Amino acid sequence: MSIEISGETCRDAEALSRLEWLETDGLGGYASSTVLTSHTRKYHGLLVANLPAPAAGRHVLLSKYEESLLTPSGERFLTCHHYPGVLFPTPPALPAGFTLDDAPAWDYHLENGIAIRREILMPQGRASTLVRYLLTGTDQPLVLRLKPLLAYRRNHSLGRAYDGIRRDLAVFENGFSVEPCAGMPPLFIQWPPGADASLRPENGWFRNFEYHEERRRGFDFQEDLFLPAVIEITLHPGRPLVVAAGTTPLAEPPEECWNAETARREEERRENLRLIRGRTSNLSDIETAERLFRAAAQLAVRLPSGRPALLAGYHWFEDWGRDTMIALPGTMFLTGRLEAGLAILQAFSRLEKDGLLPNFINPDGTASYNSVDASLWFFHTVQQYLQAGGEIHHVRTELWPVMRRIVAAYASGLDNPPVRMVGNGLLNAGTPDTQLTWMDAKVDGRPVTPRWGLTVEINALWYNALRFCEELAATFGDGEFSLPVAPETLAQSFRDTFWLPAEHYLADCVNTGGVNRDLRPNQIFAAALPHSPLTPQQAGAVVAAVQEKLLTPCGLRTLAPDAPAYRPRYEGDGRTRDAAYHQGTVWPWLFGPFAAAYLKVTPGTPGALARLREWMGAWPHQLAEAGLGSLSEVADAEPPHRPNGCISQAWSVGELLRAYHLLWDAEAAARRKKKAAPRTAAKPRTPRKPKQLLLSL
Repeated sequence: MSIEISGETCRDAEALSRLEWLETDGLGGYASSTVLTSHTRKYHGLLVANLPAPAAGRHVLLSKYEESLLTPSGERFLTCHHYPGVLFPTPPALPAGFTLDDAPAWDYHLENGIAIRREILMPQGRASTLVRYLLTGTDQPLVLRLKPLLAYRRNHSLGRAYDGIRRDLAVFENGFSVEPCAGMPPLFIQWPPGADASLRPENGWFRNFEYHEERRRGFDFQEDLFLPAVIEITLHPGRPLVVAAGTTPLAEPPEECWNAETARREEERRENLRLIRGRTSNLSDIETAERLFRAAAQLAVRLPSGRPALLAGYHWFEDWGRDTMIALPGTMFLTGRLEAGLAILQAFSRLEKDGLLPNFINPDGTASYNSVDASLWFFHTVQQYLQAGGEIHHVRTELWPVMRRIVAAYASGLDNPPVRMVGNGLLNAGTPDTQLTWMDAKVDGRPVTPRWGLTVEINALWYNALRFCEELAATFGDGEFSLPVAPETLAQSFRDTFWLPAEHYLADCVNTGGVNRDLRPNQIFAAALPHSPLTPQQAGAVVAAVQEKLLTPCGLRTLAPDAPAYRPRYEGDGRTRDAAYHQGTVWPWLFGPFAAAYLKVTPGTPGALARLREWMGAWPHQLAEAGLGSLSEVADAEPPHRPNGCISQAWSVGELLRAYHLLWDAEAAARRKKKAAPRTAAKPRTPRKPKQLLLSL
């Protein structure tokens, strides 16, 4: 699926500044900016490397090149920057077109037919960024001027000019290196051997770059960048030239590295298309799934420690336990990378401690065990692994012991975080001051959405986990394992506690403060999980309530619009955004469990499949917004549902991919059923009124 931007959009600098591209290196590093080329985030950079200790974590090393082409009429800039009160140059350098296919590419049309194309690519497994330039539309060579602007700071911070920066250059045959800071690697910049290139040391600072997205989000938004040298390289018409920047020098010419990576991507694309076309012949689905496969691959990394991981999102998220468990099925198991997904699952299982999986793992390897649901999602992830064709012996030898320890710990109770099984078998977790579920935003140290005591999705996950363990124990002949509560007793307790007869949906949480009757999406898991504690009628009612009040074209709202605490927009400074994070804001990942629940309560119904496909019709459009080619973290609760948060979120990508697979499975089952049905003579049919959009209960 190629994303192309042209026409009016390319003449609108503001529109181009809202569209972001992303390249990744498979190591947790990336290159990213706007289509305009002016950075709007502190996280943008041409080489953002994920460094080992002692630096430990992502660092913006090379912020960007200031690029210009020396034409007969003068210097023509290809990039632009925001400074206080001005966009330089004015008018800004605007592309004639932008394409995102295997790599982002810009086309610039200059005077007298002169054109230049820029493409950016990161080879997998190397902390390097390649930029490829191709000059056309002239028969005369022209000089490309590059000014590498260095940041050398953590991606969460901003830098200012300082006297202590190391300025010395180490020049070699086809490039140079500079090592500005102790404790961080040098930067190597290389061009092709034999290229007509010159290097001029500069050792100066460019000051007061402004990142407007950071200002909008209420953060510091200005920084200074260091210029170590100016590079001038002659471009010959029709002959591409590749410039490399990395933490280690390339052993081969940059063009060979480029060709090897593009060949690898082409092979990966062919394999992806083979898998997708084996599931569906729908052209729109194929194009969308192909792009989602690519987005999923960007999120799977091997960290400097060697541990395989699935990043929760770009640009600022690391690997989170909850996010990993939710996103793994769609991003790995269903994209033909079952073994790689298992390796991530196994790596997380080895971090289990006292029945808990880490909620968050820091770049230095330390972990936080402060969620109640990451461990419970682990069971669902193992279910999905087996459903996707995983081998049962891996579960028995490596994962089943962890599952047993989790069940035992939750049943006997934990002190930190506070979790205990109460007399009716339900899990009671947290206190009024803690946030242990995925709705974990706080403002001024207080939970925005207090969810403690008996929470609906935690106990739905608990029920599903125990039922799954019951199945596995029987399969493994594990007579030593016993459930802490009879599943039938737990299911009845769940219904007695959470079902609201008057409202016909589930309470969100129950504690000493009473019953929280807010209509939230957390209840959808009780209907969507493989094992549900609900009656079929209750499950149908839950899906209908969520469909009516929470479903949008880009996911589920986190609170019904008629609730007093509802926030229609996710915007403002950090405090304001956190207050809206789970108070109406749409989360795309929730569409996955909604699709699973919807298909369960409408099994094999042709009208239901058509309706689900109609709902999924808006998703291709989402891939051409904000983070191009991927799905954002959140969106506004009201139209036009502006995307927001991080530009590529793992569980958004994974759960939409899972929704597509669920739809394809359901459509295939419907075709088999239709094919197997005995043929009878056609009978006249009385026209009927169209069915209502909501489920009939």
